[in-house]
Amino acid sequence: MDITPEITLHGLRHTHASVMIYKGTDILAVSKHLGHKSLNVTMSTYSHAIKELKEREDEKIKSIMDDN
Repeated sequence: MDITPEITLHGLRHTHASVMIYKGTDILAVSKHLGHKSLNVTMSTYSHAIKELKEREDEKIKSIMDDN
């Protein structure tokens, strides 16, 4: 079977980490799981996922405030 684009181990690792973040795993736990030297490495590498979660949480807060 020919899979295009090819999935690399690096790509699989990145997807795994992104899924953990999207599912609400604490970013520090993700950082330790990946073996990153510091939390800053994880934060900068996965800033796209963190930004999306922040937007999701902002919408949740807005919805709560609109209900009152």
